[in-house]
Amino acid sequence: MRRFFLTITVVAAFIMSAATIAKTPVRSGKKQPKTTRTTKKTTPAKPEPEQWVLVNVAAACMRTEPAHSSQLETQASYGTPAKVLSRSGEWYRLQLPDGYRSWMTGSSVVDMTPEQLDSWKQSDRLIVTQPRPVSAYSDSLNISDGNIAFDAVIGSIFQGRKTPGAKFTRVTLPDGRNGFMRSDDLEDFSLWSRKPPLIDTIMNTARSMTGVTYLWGGTTPKAIDCSGFTKVCFAAAGLILPRNASQQAVAGLSLDPADIDSFRQGDLLFFGTGTGNVVTHVAIYDGFSRYLHASGRVFESSFKPSHPLYLPRKVIAACRILGVDSPKDITTFADHPWYF
Repeated sequence: MRRFFLTITVVAAFIMSAATIAKTPVRSGKKQPKTTRTTKKTTPAKPEPEQWVLVNVAAACMRTEPAHSSQLETQASYGTPAKVLSRSGEWYRLQLPDGYRSWMTGSSVVDMTPEQLDSWKQSDRLIVTQPRPVSAYSDSLNISDGNIAFDAVIGSIFQGRKTPGAKFTRVTLPDGRNGFMRSDDLEDFSLWSRKPPLIDTIMNTARSMTGVTYLWGGTTPKAIDCSGFTKVCFAAAGLILPRNASQQAVAGLSLDPADIDSFRQGDLLFFGTGTGNVVTHVAIYDGFSRYLHASGRVFESSFKPSHPLYLPRKVIAACRILGVDSPKDITTFADHPWYF
């Protein structure tokens, strides 16, 4: 028994000794480095500079996906500024001044730094105000078809300045090319943008496009869709409308579509398919139950059954833009920061 207790005592002493050794720090001839906790300072990443382009063709096509085979969504003309959202190969995903976003091939645009865009906004510029497509010539002495430098459409913006009394004016494209256009087809962009919107400008532009072919996604007098038609007509008066009919239907001042006697010339009328209430079509009211619209082609119709131009389409929505203080979702070229 004694030997047993002696053995227990020895074992206990050994365990206590081992525990003491475990708590004792190991020492060596080398000085142990001090461990200090450091906080790594992170520098906030600088935001990427904005990238811009100017449209460099008369009717640049924008598509749903970055492919020529993809559906046409909308178009833009010479001198339209656009913000670059992303790129995929030769394609740019762009945002237009009206907020619309889609893809455009790089061959239709010229890259601009923010500084270059600011310089463009401060430069002398001209805008095409002739509703029908026009041409620019290589020189002002030879205006034959064989001397055409490029074509242009209403709303195209070029750098240049008109010379009083001159029959032709030199214009410069975003890529630096030059041409000569008839001075009567151009106005000083800064002065034009500050003019009050006029109903005559809108209606004359609308009537001038009578017979123009319908094209889904078209926004020029070359070929045009219904909301592109209304957009071009109001842009001629300095107003930037939303792109699609469904977006235009909730802009401006909403009107009672059943109160047709209250419609004024220049009001926008909206239609659906069949008996549905989903907006699929838009027209410009011309008075006396008649309206102008693009459907197959640009032509005039009436919603009055007894009228010879009657079409069995029911007005399901209507809105007014002219004569309304600060119409909803509408801006002017003069007030848009991408132009001035």
